[in-house]
Amino acid sequence: MKSIKTKFVMSFAELAKLSDRAVLLIDRDTQELQKFGVSLAEQQKIKTLTTALKNYPTDEELVGLQSITNRKKETAKEAVLINIREIMIRVRMVYGLQSPAYHYYGTKNMHNQSDTMLLRIANTVYKLALEDFTTLEVKGLTMAELNFFLAAIQAFNNLLIAKEQAVRNRNKAKIERINLANQLYDSINLVFTSGKATFREDAAQYSDYIIYK
Repeated sequence: MKSIKTKFVMSFAELAKLSDRAVLLIDRDTQELQKFGVSLAEQQKIKTLTTALKNYPTDEELVGLQSITNRKKETAKEAVLINIREIMIRVRMVYGLQSPAYHYYGTKNMHNQSDTMLLRIANTVYKLALEDFTTLEVKGLTMAELNFFLAAIQAFNNLLIAKEQAVRNRNKAKIERINLANQLYDSINLVFTSGKATFREDAAQYSDYIIYK
């Protein structure tokens, strides 16, 4: 992910509060600030950016969505593992645990594999079980089980894709939110810089325009 940082040293919530303060100051000192190009149009821009920032999903919300997707993926993964184990019991009963036919299914250490590798193993088991169906049917395997297994594989695959998309969405949103916040800060900083320049001889007024106190 492209590295991007905020231009300010405060939380997004604090930035939003500072924005509200800037809007009030423009209302109060409209005429004085116009000398430095701070107009009611700039005030409206600040209001619009602030609303957008407040409505933008926080990183905590996006992490939560990512976690929900991951939990669904883990549930789907467990369903795939259960289906594989049940099929492999039939394969073992027919061919024997040490037989080449059993090992051909490639399920050794499947619990320690990555999600991508497990998906590959599941597809292989489904394909071979379908080819061996007549033989495995004797040990209780049904076509309904295989159809259920295929649906479980597809659900697992879809949730793997959804998990990756959730990660990409979060990374993209973090960049967009920081860019939005930086735009807002630039506008706020214009107001406060202009205010300090305007009221440099008035200590009380000048103090109102200090961002970091």
